[in-house]
Amino acid sequence: MGGPASCLVLFLGGFSLLKEACAEYLGFTMRKRPIGIVILAIVHLVAPLFFIIYAATAIGISPFGYAKILSELPLSSKVEFYLLSPIAGLAIYRVRPWSYPIFLFAVGLTAFRYYQYHTAFPHLLSIWVLAGVFLADILVVSYFFTPTILSAYFNARMRWWESKPRYVAKIECEVRDGQAVITGATEDISVGGCFLRTEGTLGSGEVIGLHFEHGAMSFDLKARVVYCGGERRPGYGLHFIEVTFKVRRQLGQLIRKLKRSGAMRR
Repeated sequence: MGGPASCLVLFLGGFSLLKEACAEYLGFTMRKRPIGIVILAIVHLVAPLFFIIYAATAIGISPFGYAKILSELPLSSKVEFYLLSPIAGLAIYRVRPWSYPIFLFAVGLTAFRYYQYHTAFPHLLSIWVLAGVFLADILVVSYFFTPTILSAYFNARMRWWESKPRYVAKIECEVRDGQAVITGATEDISVGGCFLRTEGTLGSGEVIGLHFEHGAMSFDLKARVVYCGGERRPGYGLHFIEVTFKVRRQLGQLIRKLKRSGAMRR
């Protein structure tokens, strides 16, 4: 792949991913990925392009001129330079168990290559830039090993953006938290879970009981708290667990009823 063509492909790929990410965030729904994952994916996808711009500026030539120099590298080096970081970015964005080894391999190899660049061209890649790269790598790896992010990659139930369609529905309900019973209301609901607003305080990972009625249907469910909203969107994302076939069928009937009534889909 030629240098200028590679730059164009990277730019278009980064723009496409950025556009998709912005589309997800405009509605601020539970379908969105964590903002940290989206940012890191975009950064990794366009990293080769920014390195070309940085290196070209440092040695006083145009980015296309530097890309032309890179085009003279062996094929293996070009593949590593142009594809390693973008592949890691796509792996990050996909949020799958296999994303982790790809990401860690890319981070480790990239850090090693930057060290080699610094050793060979200290005037191009200063010790401060190298230290910044290593610090960024440490922070990124630390972020990916936080419990919330780790669970999203290895537990499909935590990936709300892949959930069934949800419909806006305010349904009064009772929340059983241990021995306490508090009131609340759903903001939206799907076959797999709902978003709950309540005056009570729930903890992430906590299992609660949920009772609500809609028309002639009555529901008694167990749910796990998988999302705790902040000031921007107070409330809790619940994932229904231990759902019997009968109850799941009732939930399907409820969702179809909401759809026919014209409830807004999220």
